[in-house]
Amino acid sequence: MKSPIEARIVDLQTLFDKPVSYRIPQFQRPYAWKKGEQWVPLWDDVRNFAERCLHRQQNAKLRPHFMGAIVLQRQNNASSEVERRIVVDGQQRLTTLQLLIRAAQQVFFSLDDSERESRLRRLTSNKKIYWAGDSDNETKIRQSDSDDQEDFKRVIRSGEEGEIDARIRGAYKYFVGEIADWMDEDLTDRENRSNALEETLTKHFQTAAIDLDEDQEPHIIFETLNARGEPLKQSDLIKAIVMYEAKVVDDPVKAKNLWGMFENQWWRATTKEKSVKRIHLDRFLNYWMVVLTRKEVAPNRVAASFREYIKDCKLSIEEVVAGVKKAGGIYSHMEETIYPGIETFLKRIKTMELGVTMLLLLWLYTAEVIEERRMQFVQALESYLVRRMLYGFGSMSLSNFFLEILRKMEPDNADTLLIH
Repeated sequence: MKSPIEARIVDLQTLFDKPVSYRIPQFQRPYAWKKGEQWVPLWDDVRNFAERCLHRQQNAKLRPHFMGAIVLQRQNNASSEVERRIVVDGQQRLTTLQLLIRAAQQVFFSLDDSERESRLRRLTSNKKIYWAGDSDNETKIRQSDSDDQEDFKRVIRSGEEGEIDARIRGAYKYFVGEIADWMDEDLTDRENRSNALEETLTKHFQTAAIDLDEDQEPHIIFETLNARGEPLKQSDLIKAIVMYEAKVVDDPVKAKNLWGMFENQWWRATTKEKSVKRIHLDRFLNYWMVVLTRKEVAPNRVAASFREYIKDCKLSIEEVVAGVKKAGGIYSHMEETIYPGIETFLKRIKTMELGVTMLLLLWLYTAEVIEERRMQFVQALESYLVRRMLYGFGSMSLSNFFLEILRKMEPDNADTLLIH
């Protein structure tokens, strides 16, 4: 019986030489590796290995440099199209390796070394006969982020550089500079240096490529694998669930229509509440899951709560997300204290650091409540909170109190809301 998971050790030439499209799924984050943390150590590893190639004794074998594992998932593709793989884990490493190889290709081109330039080009570009009418198949990797994909194409096609603090084009510029400097260290030995660099990049850097079957759930594996490193944000996990459930893992247009409003930088900005820092999107989703479930939801359990909710509710994932987006629009305007009619109240709760009030406000402004009742509720709530502050009461018990109110305010009786 065939195993649903296959693992193989491959060098970069084996990984990239064939017509292939490694597709970053929509639940993955944009390219985020940086110069100090990742580019410099990677180039140090490459340079040091190339030096070993230069100084090894004749016919001596070198131990390969192992870079860890990548996790891929097979996809169906037409016989005339490139082979397609979803990159479940390892997208940052694969993207950076492509930029590194492309940089070496550019340096060889500048040195009129057309043979090496041509050999490396096969590792970064697919021939047009394999595109099947999709220009995204030109590159060996298709980014999930549209800006990343555009920058990646620019680099692969024409070697267009960017600012060094930029992401994709900045990485490419860094590697071009480092490779050129290393090649110029000994002009009398350029041929051997060229051999050493090409051999290092194509033969001696290896990875464990783990292939999954098509019917396995990539977002679950992605979540499990990333639990071992820097924890994913709850919003990242929820996005992965949404992309999978809506079957848009490999459809950037549908993914943008579905979740695009939350890709705005405002949602990724850090907000502080009672000395606890979280991004806006994580905090909003935490509040919204409490509103939806009428249960207390711990900050590290928001994605689990979301998964349970969509399993039990009778709505489609598109309907659930439509509700999230509606509530998200309300939340963002309230956070910016620009929601019509209650601006002063919003400024007061922000001054009093009573962000937990958002639980009631999100329910109140998404439920079917007539405007007169809604304003009565806000006025009563404002009076209650100000009096609490004047009496010196803290906010510790407010979340439980607001949760009890939510449990009594079911959607079918929202319009008959009574304020005592």
